Amino acid sequence: MLSGHLGQGKGCFLCYLLPLTLLRISPPYFAMSTALLFSGQGAQVVGMGKSLYEGSPTARDLYDRAAKVLPFDLRKACFEGPTELLTETRVCQPALYVQGYAIAQILRERGKLNDLKACLGLSLGELTAYAVAGVWDFETGLKIVAERGRLMQMACDQTKGAMARLSAVHAKTFLNFALLSASMPLISTVLAKSLSQANPKKSPKPSLGQRSSVRLN
Repeated sequence: MLSGHLGQGKGCFLCYLLPLTLLRISPPYFAMSTALLFSGQGAQVVGMGKSLYEGSPTARDLYDRAAKVLPFDLRKACFEGPTELLTETRVCQPALYVQGYAIAQILRERGKLNDLKACLGLSLGELTAYAVAGVWDFETGLKIVAERGRLMQMACDQTKGAMARLSAVHAKTFLNFALLSASMPLISTVLAKSLSQANPKKSPKPSLGQRSSVRLN
């Protein structure tokens, strides 16, 4: 578990618990309160949840219940992998949902969420946030996540594409990149063209299925 302070304000504290972030902020004139921020796809790693399963009856019960809902053994996929399996959208989305929900329940059991004021999520994490906030129960949320992952996996299998991360991008460069990518079917083609214009010396030559990251300043 990693932790650190945010800014210089008194009471600003951020505790990282993948795939969950516990955010505690106390404005100058208000008492400190807690919010949970659940991560999206990409936070998965082989071995995730294993220590929770072995050390927490609550987590063990959730993983066992998930095994009865899903068409595959989530425990084996999370604890043993391989990475290729866990990375599949249909697998990693339920994996992150179950682990995020389990961590939240453990924190609640230990009295760490008595002042919980909000639950938020990044993409997939929104669905976990709904479950923890009580919008739907654990199984209902898991079924929604599983179907979401299945449909997204189907879309991935039927198309070819690439993923890129742009860092330190000037606003005008980002706008040009967005306009270009919206008008062309293959993001890798746009990536090569856009980055070549922005920074010729560091121009990548991505191929389909590859991830590229480059600073533009």
